[in-house]
Amino acid sequence: MIAGIVLLIITAAALFCLVDAYFMKMGRMFICRTWITAVVSAVSLSGLDGFAGDLSGAVIPAVIICAGSLTALSYAEMRKKRKNSISPETVKESLDSLPDGVCFSTSDGEPLLINSLMEKLNEQATDKELFEEKYFVLGDGRVFDVSRHDLTVGNKPVTEVIACDVTEQHILNQKLQNNKERLEMINERLLLLRKDIKRMTREKETLSAYRQIHDGIGHALLATRVFMDEPEESRDAGDIRMLWGRAIALLKNETAPEKKTDRLEQLEKAAGAVGVTIVYDGALPEEQKLRDLLSDALHTCLTNAVRHASGDMMYVMIEQTDEELLAEITNNGEPPKDEITEGGGLTNLRTAVEYCGGTMEVESQPRFLLRIVFRRGMEKKI
Repeated sequence: MIAGIVLLIITAAALFCLVDAYFMKMGRMFICRTWITAVVSAVSLSGLDGFAGDLSGAVIPAVIICAGSLTALSYAEMRKKRKNSISPETVKESLDSLPDGVCFSTSDGEPLLINSLMEKLNEQATDKELFEEKYFVLGDGRVFDVSRHDLTVGNKPVTEVIACDVTEQHILNQKLQNNKERLEMINERLLLLRKDIKRMTREKETLSAYRQIHDGIGHALLATRVFMDEPEESRDAGDIRMLWGRAIALLKNETAPEKKTDRLEQLEKAAGAVGVTIVYDGALPEEQKLRDLLSDALHTCLTNAVRHASGDMMYVMIEQTDEELLAEITNNGEPPKDEITEGGGLTNLRTAVEYCGGTMEVESQPRFLLRIVFRRGMEKKI
């Protein structure tokens, strides 16, 4: 019973190998060997009872061993050839292993050969997205570059559609685009900053010109007033002519650039020339920008003290900390009769102070007082 079942299996396997051998176009020796194995197995199976009676079962085991071995050998050879040969199945299997999508179709759109990835793309995309758009994004985030080519195979038109995985390139392109947009924004800000710098430079130069003109004319007016108050026999018009000549040259923009001299020292000399003494309470700042701003404030107060208050003393109180500098300027002249309206020198001074990040206050009663607060470090940014 068992021998019959084994022979039946061997016969069926031999017949399968024989049929498959014809389709795979195996060699003649292989086909003959497989055919003989199938015939011997079939004959042994049909005469099983006769062999068992005559030879007491000695032939059947030998037939089973030989036929089984030959069948196994045939199957192994066919498997090896199938693995090393090209067939529609192996082509499909190879295409399915590709990381890109591949599809070949007729001109009417009927698929001839398509791999699994392209089938997945086709499931998620419409015809327009797959055949007309440049890029397509899968649900898992992968990006594919879809291209279409018209080919001719065997005088027949064939359409080739390739979907290449360009996910990494797409990510890099997105980063480059983001960086490009950031650079464009930075460039726009730099252009605006350059315009602001030009505008601030012009304003600074204009303010400096106003200050020079105001100082020059103020000095000339003060000196003229002192000149007119002196006795006629002791007057010296040479200095007056020089001061007015310099003031006119400033108005005509014909003066040479300012020399790098300390303006506080120049102011003290100008104050002495008009009979005004400046008294300081506190140390003067060391920063040149703060010294220049303080000089502008003292010059404005000097002009007002001589022209409006008829004073001959100016008092300057200075307090300094690590964060700021406070300066209060008064005089011994007559207090203002009305509330002071800023204009000319005070207006220009306020502009200069606020331009450097400071604050300015003007008090009229009980006496004239100019209070200025400078923030340390702000002058370095100008």
